Amino acid sequence: MRPLKRGEIKQILIDTAAELTPEFSFVTYKNSCYFFERLRRVEDVPVHEFFQIVFSLKDGCFCCSVASRLNVELMADSSYNTGLLNPHLDLIVLKKGTGALPLSEAYYYHDGNIETVLIAVEQIFYDFKHHGISFLDNQFQKLQQNHIIKTSLHFLRSRENNRARVGNVAVREELEKELKEKLYAVPGQTREDRKKINRTTRELIELYLASPSQV
Repeated sequence: MRPLKRGEIKQILIDTAAELTPEFSFVTYKNSCYFFERLRRVEDVPVHEFFQIVFSLKDGCFCCSVASRLNVELMADSSYNTGLLNPHLDLIVLKKGTGALPLSEAYYYHDGNIETVLIAVEQIFYDFKHHGISFLDNQFQKLQQNHIIKTSLHFLRSRENNRARVGNVAVREELEKELKEKLYAVPGQTREDRKKINRTTRELIELYLASPSQV
């Protein structure tokens, strides 16, 4: 057994992704996290699907998560959420179906040697392929079919002339109020979707401001 060489993990991750999940490409390393991305579109808006891997040699573990972002500015946001537009979940939580995990099961562990690192990486990408990608596919299907999303994007596009004025607090509050009323009026939505309308409205306005060429 030999110790993992400095910088070696990056190529191991890239090579494993190319072999097991070739639709996800390495895009960047930021805040100790390796980002792999698949880009799709819904309602002509980009959907950034990320597989995020934090590697720690000192602590002997990997922490992995999956995110679907309409607002790409949230790419490096490490907080987890189950929102409608920008969900971000821990991979092991997706795999286990619960967030109540003992420490021994909460991470992918290694001992700093190449053999255990390779075993952990293989398991990570196996879990991502069988649990993470299915989550992203389900989320993408929701975005395609969810009438709240369609109503929101159509509404915001109809307010294109107001975009420059949304920086004004009063204008933003009025736009949020109008949008929220539109969303509550959408027929056939689930109780879970209704619970998320306040957050969804806020995230849609942030997307509207952050991505003028997309919404």
